[in-house]
Amino acid sequence: DFQWNTQLNLSSVLYKHKERFAFEVIPQGGQVTDPVNSIYAYKTNGILQIGEAAPAWQPANAKNPGAPRFVDLSGDKILDKNDIIRFDASPNITIGFGNSLSYKQFDLGFLFYSQFGGWGYNNLISWATPGGIIAGNQSGIKEVKDIWTSSNPMGTLPGVAYDEFALGLAAGVDNRLEKTDFVRCRNITLGYTFNQPAVNRYFKNLRVYADVQNPFIITNYKIGDPEVQAAGVKGGPAPYPMATTYSFGVKTNF
Repeated sequence: DFQWNTQLNLSSVLYKHKERFAFEVIPQGGQVTDPVNSIYAYKTNGILQIGEAAPAWQPANAKNPGAPRFVDLSGDKILDKNDIIRFDASPNITIGFGNSLSYKQFDLGFLFYSQFGGWGYNNLISWATPGGIIAGNQSGIKEVKDIWTSSNPMGTLPGVAYDEFALGLAAGVDNRLEKTDFVRCRNITLGYTFNQPAVNRYFKNLRVYADVQNPFIITNYKIGDPEVQAAGVKGGPAPYPMATTYSFGVKTNF
């Protein structure tokens, strides 16, 4: 009376260049052999506090309190291409895990999938940029509580005096980078197939079911959805999230 079938998929893709354009400019800190979709960024370590001396290698436009504290990885007291880290936007592994169970007339199916090892910029953090809020072109999101101020020195987001795009650096900054690891439940379906003689006189294989798509996701990604990102639209990045949908249905033959 009871059956359980499972499907498991494991995949890993190496996304590399077969050949690069002869006049392509390799990003600073990068190599010709780097995988496609590489992300290059300077490493930071917390936020500069009031009264704290900025490191000698700190960018000129990032020496005020509330700016990220840049890390001199090479130890030469200079912030240059030797301090740039490469991150891989492509996941190391993607996993699919599907199950179908049945007991007498009841059936249950559910599908999970996940990815691990990838990185990406969380562009939604730009909605918690103090400069944009003060200028009136952003309404802000709840993460504004994490902005550094003199009265909120434990804030983890840069303060109003910091503007990443005014630094003139050769690469981005890692304080907006996050791991895009997640485990998502894609689908759960519960059904019942009628097998009573009175029903079978008029219907064949009459089945009723309830289905939910995208009921939940498990992730440490802080804002939004790690699968759904947009670099920018008019007014700022605002990708529409994956919706949770509920369905009820009837399937039969006559």
